[in-house]
Amino acid sequence: GLGSSTLNGTVTFKDGGKSLGTATLSGGQATFSTSSLKRGSHSITATYGGDSPNVGSSVSPAVTQVVN
Repeated sequence: GLGSSTLNGTVTFKDGGKSLGTATLSGGQATFSTSSLKRGSHSITATYGGDSPNVGSSVSPAVTQVVN
């Protein structure tokens, strides 16, 4: 198991297939802010690149963000 180790690496945030940007994990979390989303509904995912050799890569479930 991972025990109490904290994940390292980067997370890539995407709007569908379009990359919005990346953030570095800090304390096991990554945050990203953008003002480039146009009006409408966006399907946002976060892809974790992994922390070799400890943890493989993964993709979050999509979160729908609506911009008014």
